[in-house]
Amino acid sequence: MLGGQLAFSLERAEEVIAAYDAWAKKLPAAMAAYGYVGHVIDPAEPTRKIPSFRITPIYNGDYAQGAELLQPMLKLNPFGVQLYSMPLPKLEMDMGRTTLVDDRLAYIRSGMIGGESGWTPAMIKAVQKAMATTPSKDSFVVWTHGRGKVNDPALTGQGPYPHRDKRYIFELKTIWDDPDDTRANVEWAFDFGESLKDDFHGAYVNYIDPLQKEWAKAYYGEPNLTELRRIKKQADPGGFFKFQQSVDSPFEPDLTRPLDLSPLNRTII
Repeated sequence: MLGGQLAFSLERAEEVIAAYDAWAKKLPAAMAAYGYVGHVIDPAEPTRKIPSFRITPIYNGDYAQGAELLQPMLKLNPFGVQLYSMPLPKLEMDMGRTTLVDDRLAYIRSGMIGGESGWTPAMIKAVQKAMATTPSKDSFVVWTHGRGKVNDPALTGQGPYPHRDKRYIFELKTIWDDPDDTRANVEWAFDFGESLKDDFHGAYVNYIDPLQKEWAKAYYGEPNLTELRRIKKQADPGGFFKFQQSVDSPFEPDLTRPLDLSPLNRTII
């Protein structure tokens, strides 16, 4: 596979993310291009981190062909470029280290960025504003490219994942070390997610968010949710498999201020 990273200063986000969005919309199914906004090591001064927008391209094909597809983004003069040719498992291990929580504290929010609209100027500004005020420089946002096989019309209705027509799967992950900083980090991430809610379409069940409003509809949509509840009732009539956000749970978070953070510390209600 061809894979790697292209890094741009976050000050250029309005220009570069808009260009990325238009470029990614036209990519062939063999290439995905994930996005990342966070603080990365400054190549000119390795002792500090700088706010950046980073593209992670993955091309299932010849290295030279993949590099050719990247030319429009390379012409925007990223301050850092790393491109590799290696087996996918090794690539995933190397790139995955950049988003690990390890043994620290974390809270995650998610949302789907929609079909034709993609990234709007308001969303880009919201990301810039939030990352400038994050309590922890280890927090970041990352989005998966939701095209290719994910977007195959033949798979619509073939499972409980309802967001196949969306462009990106967005993940906000705030990470911190001191338990005393929990409220500041969670409320920052919650407010960040709320600032994007008008442009989000549902949420991703693999990024479980105990503070997600109407979480069941956000994760599964209809008619998937009704069908999942029917199957759950049939397969598990005694409710043995039950947790805070199991499909038959009545749980809804209390989002009045100050936020009730207790759902973050439990599995069973």
